[in-house]
Amino acid sequence: TGNHLRRTQHYVKRLAQQLRLNPRFADELDDRCIELLFKSAPLHDIGKIGIPAEILMKPTPLTEAEKILMRTHVQSGITLLDGIEFPWPVAEIVRQHHERIDGSGYPRGLQGRAIMLEAAILGLADTLDAMTSVRPYRGAISLRAAMQYVETERDRSFDGMMIDACRNVFREERHFHLRVNA
Repeated sequence: TGNHLRRTQHYVKRLAQQLRLNPRFADELDDRCIELLFKSAPLHDIGKIGIPAEILMKPTPLTEAEKILMRTHVQSGITLLDGIEFPWPVAEIVRQHHERIDGSGYPRGLQGRAIMLEAAILGLADTLDAMTSVRPYRGAISLRAAMQYVETERDRSFDGMMIDACRNVFREERHFHLRVNA
């Protein structure tokens, strides 16, 4: 989990920096915004501390009931962050990081521009890292396979311009999956 948080934090920063080069996003992604996104990213899964370890570490795919329970980590994270004053909307970024532009995400089924840009960036970075990381119930897939998957979700789950920015980061770094020491 710690490595996932560090990698996701790196990904959101690099993705935001790349997106800032696009005129559509340039005004929203100033240095302060990128910094707040970088600082918010490690908190995105804080609500998982309320999920039983036997579910988090389950070596087989989750049942539907377990998936529903796992999705409660978003609200649990909001509850944990409630009352903590931040100079930016951390709780709302955490709340929206599983929303998808077509409304298929959770917890509120937000669509399009109703989703904060920061949350959309975090959602894509989180998804790519989750897919390319080993989980107790499955192995990691390659970055190429993960990018092919998100490409199938272009302008449905994820903004196409964000996917293009991910591809550019991958080309620049020649890798996207950091090797982070535990």
